[in-house]
Amino acid sequence: MFKGHLTRLCLCVRRVAEKLIMTEIRLRLCSYFCVNPKYTVVVSLQTDDGGKKGVLVEVSRHLAAKMVVEGSALLGTPAQVAAFQESQEAAYKAAQEAATLARVEVTMVSSDDLKKLTDDMKKLKSGGKLTKE
Repeated sequence: MFKGHLTRLCLCVRRVAEKLIMTEIRLRLCSYFCVNPKYTVVVSLQTDDGGKKGVLVEVSRHLAAKMVVEGSALLGTPAQVAAFQESQEAAYKAAQEAATLARVEVTMVSSDDLKKLTDDMKKLKSGGKLTKE
């Protein structure tokens, strides 16, 4: 009774595994033309569990093959990949600029110089004139 069901299940698992392997081989062949051959850009498809359509993501070749076989994503076209990489580069540069602007510059001052600076500030606030030393 269970033998027939088990045989069909094994065949289904085998077909999925073969599709996964063939898709991964295809991705490996396509990766020779990519900037980073270990990763592939995929475009998500709408799924029943809340997946949004049209989101571009860079994933490993194995995960990309799995997503394609499961029907949750398609391989990105060369135009989509180029646009995605440009947007990632722009976001990286913007993050670098923000980090640069957020840096605080610190200057080390000796205690004697600090005392002189505070005395000079007090003189300026009280309306006195600074003396050059």
